[in-house]
Amino acid sequence: MESKLFELRDYYMQKYIYAGIILAIVVSVASAINYYYPQKKEVIDIDKTDIKTLIGTVRPIGVSIYMQGTHFLFGDDGKIETLLESKTINLKDFNDKKVEVSGLTRKTVEGDQQIMTVVKIELVSH
Repeated sequence: MESKLFELRDYYMQKYIYAGIILAIVVSVASAINYYYPQKKEVIDIDKTDIKTLIGTVRPIGVSIYMQGTHFLFGDDGKIETLLESKTINLKDFNDKKVEVSGLTRKTVEGDQQIMTVVKIELVSH
């Protein structure tokens, strides 16, 4: 009977050891993933000197493979001034209207255009 108890104890110890090894592997992999692919937190520190203001006509972009921005801002000369995006302002309300937009600008993925995150938009009288 005593040998059966030792066998049973050894059997469960092996199970716990295997479970511990698997747990250690899972934790290690999760830590490695978090280290190499950290979750990005978007923090915008707005200084008044960072805000740019432009005047132009808002037009929708349509489908884009780069998926950046939702609208263009065209200048009076008909050239694109910048791409526009906003999480707080519905830019569709300003389609084909002349506006003054203010926001933060950065380069697009392609690097040949600017994109503005609009924080303020106002209609401009013609």
